[in-house]
Amino acid sequence: MVSPMSRGLFQRAILESPCAPCERAEVIPASALAKAEKIAVDWSGSVGVTGNGAAALKQLRALPAAKLLEGVSAKETLAALFAGTTPPGMSMAIIDGRFLPETPEEALRGGQVAMIPTMIGSNDRDLPSGSAKSKEELFAVFGPDAEQARKAYDPLGNQTLDELK
Repeated sequence: MVSPMSRGLFQRAILESPCAPCERAEVIPASALAKAEKIAVDWSGSVGVTGNGAAALKQLRALPAAKLLEGVSAKETLAALFAGTTPPGMSMAIIDGRFLPETPEEALRGGQVAMIPTMIGSNDRDLPSGSAKSKEELFAVFGPDAEQARKAYDPLGNQTLDELK
């Protein structure tokens, strides 16, 4: 919805756990293309890939899936993010100047978003994150709608903080 290259290609959108804008942009910042490329080259070197171009691509394609997944489980990824570091090989959103000329947050603030019908949702216990230390702090982010959010997400008051994050 924020890429100029997709204008006119979609009539509707479904966003699952989009979190834009939200505090995630501070924890998981977008990368400029040059930085993302460096992250990729550094990571590929860490798994034994040498050189560049077609030869490096051939080496990457030959890696077993288990090697690609080392160090990037949900638990390891969250631990890295909460420690303020970037998980191995992850550049996050890439601001390339074409497909994504600016962060989604900047595009939304500037009105550079496709105005199409949108359904937003999240999955039950999708990816536990957030910095709230209590349920009150968690619901406070909804401002004047905090009570409505509490009724929607914890109607019986029996959800734990971890379940709600």
